[in-house]
Amino acid sequence: MPATAKRPDCVFVPKLTLANWLVSIWPALARSRPGQSARECYCYVIDSPEWLLELARAMGGLFGWRVERLLFHLIDIRDADGKLLSLRIAYQDLETAYARLITKPVLREFLSAHEEGRLPLYLLKQALSGTTSLVTANPASVGRRLYLIQICVWKMKLLERKTSALFLERHVWLEAVAEYAAQYEIDVVPIARTINWKTSFRKLAGTEVRWALNVVRQIRRGNWRVIFPSHLPRYVSERPMRVALQCYGHFNLAHPELHSDFFFWQQSSLPGRNLLTTFALPSDPLTKERYAELARYGITAVALNPKATSLPNCHVFTHFNFKRRLGAINSFIHCRCRSSEEAWLSNQAAVFRAKRQYWIRFFDTYNVKIYTTWYKNDAEHLAIADALQSLGGVTAIYQRSFESDPSVDMMTAVDILFSFSKVGAHVEARSNSIIPYHVTTGYLGDHRFHLLRSKARVLREKLLANGARYILAYFDENSHSDSRWHPGHESSRQGYAFLLEKALANPGLGLIFKPKTPKTLWERLGPVAELMEQALATGRCFLYGEGTIQSTTPPAEAALASDLAIHGHLCAATAGMEAALAGIRTLLIDREGWPVSPLYQLGVGKVVFCSWPELWSACEEHWSRPGGTPGFGDWSPMIDELDPFRDGRAAERMGTYLHWLIRGFESGLPRETLLADAAERYCKIWGRDKITEVKPVMPFSYGKSA
Repeated sequence: MPATAKRPDCVFVPKLTLANWLVSIWPALARSRPGQSARECYCYVIDSPEWLLELARAMGGLFGWRVERLLFHLIDIRDADGKLLSLRIAYQDLETAYARLITKPVLREFLSAHEEGRLPLYLLKQALSGTTSLVTANPASVGRRLYLIQICVWKMKLLERKTSALFLERHVWLEAVAEYAAQYEIDVVPIARTINWKTSFRKLAGTEVRWALNVVRQIRRGNWRVIFPSHLPRYVSERPMRVALQCYGHFNLAHPELHSDFFFWQQSSLPGRNLLTTFALPSDPLTKERYAELARYGITAVALNPKATSLPNCHVFTHFNFKRRLGAINSFIHCRCRSSEEAWLSNQAAVFRAKRQYWIRFFDTYNVKIYTTWYKNDAEHLAIADALQSLGGVTAIYQRSFESDPSVDMMTAVDILFSFSKVGAHVEARSNSIIPYHVTTGYLGDHRFHLLRSKARVLREKLLANGARYILAYFDENSHSDSRWHPGHESSRQGYAFLLEKALANPGLGLIFKPKTPKTLWERLGPVAELMEQALATGRCFLYGEGTIQSTTPPAEAALASDLAIHGHLCAATAGMEAALAGIRTLLIDREGWPVSPLYQLGVGKVVFCSWPELWSACEEHWSRPGGTPGFGDWSPMIDELDPFRDGRAAERMGTYLHWLIRGFESGLPRETLLADAAERYCKIWGRDKITEVKPVMPFSYGKSA
């Protein structure tokens, strides 16, 4: 620990290994051993094998340190205002970290020498990411480390201690993290990095080795066609200009009433021959049946991962770049010769170029002119956008989820973003995104509402026939077994248990459950599963269970069959918003604690509730009053901010916009001209306020003039 630092009352170790304990942590504890009159000092460990923790307890005790595993739940770690700290970091603190990061000389100097399209934003997003999903976040990211600091702050308050130290592996931007920690009187103590040899090998080997191994496996099965070009599908030689999209768990090609990755195509006149879809998820593969269905519409299908198709003769796109592999090996060898920031920047820049080259080859092979996706959570889409722009193409992001709060963790830089409303432009600007054409379409799932009414009516009549007098629909946003980095199963079980117990005690209550991830629900329910089985047996309870990755059933179907809809996750309120747009009274439970959300403007006690007993009391009062409680579950005060159209044509607007762009490419128009022409055409039909240019509120500039 720093010689000048005051001896800490507590120290924290995110990940304990034998090497960092013997080399760094134990010697530091020995030097800071508490005096005889001092109160007990603690060393808290977050992740460690049990045997190593026992060893650390014995060795730490020699110098008066009590070594314990730190037990915590994300849902409990809040600030003085009751805000959940993981959310505060994502939506507030990370912006401060961004401001610090863009002032670092090493970053400015590197980018001055390597000015390449979206590379600056790619590097910043890679450095900051880690709060959108703490479960899967890179432990070395700035966002994840800010959360670790807040864990220390939370524990220190419980112990009523003032000084602490946090052992962090030497990694990039540690100085910026240390500056943040200093605000809370926490000393960051750098220790040697743990080398993960498996991860390092995978980075060196790349996807080509895994692809080659898959080829060997198929040859061993007798599928020799994989090594001959004759197995390539006939459409490779046919090169219509195409819009590429990802298949991500919602195939449903011929079912526009369900969640479908083809939603915009289903509602437009864009020909199937102008469409290409990629399959990259082994859990949602390209099967023989899907291949045949796509072929009926002339849609091209390509697997980007050998494990993402069950067809032995289907084309799996790969890209072997020998120069790229030599560059990766060279970067790995020489990274120890530079500062950690310089090495990291060089490695990430190499990854960016490799990704860009991969997508350039892909887009060129299949003549893709437009790439559209909803996934802007990580930084890869920036390399994709750069690749397509170099070929004169266009990248478009479409909004899939309700976003009320800005976060630099979600910043993007694409040509077009199709958004529910103009409010999205303000959120993107605060997130420091760069979007020349922010297109307001309305809620992109509203075309499903009229398609679902008859099915919802059948479900409603079934529940009423079994004795229900009033029906609640409940939307569950999912949970995770590790409650340290996610609200956890226990938080989710509370909502299910509360409603199920009410239904079993009240023969007039009907329940409809629409979980986001039904595949894992029974495991997540744990002991509450027995209550669910009892409720289902009454005939007054219904559970939607379809879906591979997520539920294929839109929330609107459950909402339209109910009298009231309840979304148990205010900070991810897409399902609740859909129910409200479908015309159903909708309530929100803020189980995490985010009182600064704009949704609170709908009214605490009318739409927003902070506990289940409060919500239930309000429901009983609503049912007991003739005509119901005024304003109860009413979203009309902000409905225009959610969707200014509400006409069921949002997906049609997006599909038509992409169709215009493809026709512009087919006419030979240059990229900038067809972008401007499509925007002008859209404005003439739907209004000039429906397209906005998004500029970052905190632009990143660098170079000698910066």
